[in-house]
Amino acid sequence: MDTLPAVLQLAKLEDLPPATEAPRKLSGWSPSLLAGLWTWLAGLVAYAAVTYLVWIPFYKIESKAGPRPGSFTEVLSLWQRWDTNWYTIIATRGYGYDAAHTTAFFPLYPASVRAANLVLPGGALVAGLVVSGVCAYAALVLLHRLALDVLGDEAGARRAAFYVLAFPAGFFLMAAYNESMFIALATASLYGMRRGHWWAAGGLAALASATRSTGVLLAAAFAYEYLRRWQPRRLRWDAAAILLVPLGILAYAGYCWHRFGDPLIFLSAQENWHRTETVPPWETLANAGDLLIRQSTIFTHDSVHGIMNLAAALGTITVLVLALVGPWKLGKENAYLVVYAFPSALVPLLVPLQTTYPLGSMLRFVIEYVPVFLVLAKMGRNANFDRLFVITAVAVQSVLLVAFLHNQFVA
Repeated sequence: MDTLPAVLQLAKLEDLPPATEAPRKLSGWSPSLLAGLWTWLAGLVAYAAVTYLVWIPFYKIESKAGPRPGSFTEVLSLWQRWDTNWYTIIATRGYGYDAAHTTAFFPLYPASVRAANLVLPGGALVAGLVVSGVCAYAALVLLHRLALDVLGDEAGARRAAFYVLAFPAGFFLMAAYNESMFIALATASLYGMRRGHWWAAGGLAALASATRSTGVLLAAAFAYEYLRRWQPRRLRWDAAAILLVPLGILAYAGYCWHRFGDPLIFLSAQENWHRTETVPPWETLANAGDLLIRQSTIFTHDSVHGIMNLAAALGTITVLVLALVGPWKLGKENAYLVVYAFPSALVPLLVPLQTTYPLGSMLRFVIEYVPVFLVLAKMGRNANFDRLFVITAVAVQSVLLVAFLHNQFVA
């Protein structure tokens, strides 16, 4: 599928303007490009500083991360953690290496890392960090642009972009994970829907569904927003663009069928990552709470993870409800954002980890739920809330980043 026309279509605000109007159209993106750049640079500088200073708490103490690094390359290797290992393995060795585990990871991100690794020095980790860094910038720009449309003010749009990076799991945007690529593609698709560029939205959603399985849920937002605008009796030919959305996941299934003889091996692979049962979401929440109650103290590793992820799940549900009702609602014209985000947020609750912290990576998944940060940005118009959120989020993220760099599982 050629996605270049889709990307070009998304950049248009109306039908193709005369050539003399092109600079004016591009200048309309200037606030988002600049806001995204400054937020991105702030994150880059902060993460570089933490990476350099991360050994201070472990002076003369043995760390799980091993001996202190002695070179820039060894410092950079601190980001070679957890899922990053699997993405770099797929990028360098392909899905044939331990297919029972690797096939759980969708292909667009590791394929991009593989391509970048062909032209960049430093190996697959450097390629992964570069791909994620570029996608993080794109995600921040697109989130600012969408927020500018939804919230109607520059300050609110800047808060939305900053809040997602300041969030406790925000550093995963820069890590060699697929989060930033998925957020950029999903946000671009949602922006395309808002602008009525249905083919662009469908094409970008297809790429999102090739990055993470939850990208296919963008079809729900597409259907809702299209019908809201046109009604069933007035469907146009561009309604067929919704058929593009699942092409990413279907293409991956086709590859798995050809390579392994099982088009759904990526689903069975989830069992090897402790996602073996489907349960009602309230049962997952109750189980997570029960596990916390049965802990002898709230200061154990499992308790801390359980509290963070349960708070993330309950907080996400609450904020998504507030996106629809109450003083911070986004309005019915933006309900399609919740139509996408709410089912996405339910997925970790429907298929929990069968471990001592069933909500697992919920804290990380929150940064994918775009309307959460639009609502928080509206709440941030109150200076007291803004200070409370930023100080708390950045402080918690700093601790989690140190733990991540020292090879502790965070999210």
